[in-house]
Amino acid sequence: MEDHSFEEKHPKYGVAEYETILNKLRGQNTVVISEKRKAGTDPSVYAEKVKKQIDSLLKKGFQLEQ
Repeated sequence: MEDHSFEEKHPKYGVAEYETILNKLRGQNTVVISEKRKAGTDPSVYAEKVKKQIDSLLKKGFQLEQ
């Protein structure tokens, strides 16, 4: 997905419903942090970035739910 637009149709899975999914999540009283990774992103570096975002939310008092 990093190398493709959200509107581009995948031969097996079709068009990504990215915005629709985000909007549905936002409508459920959730915190949504989302971005499209740039092509060539190092997965381990990106994972550390996401971990820091999660840690920041936890420090602000957000609760985890299952």
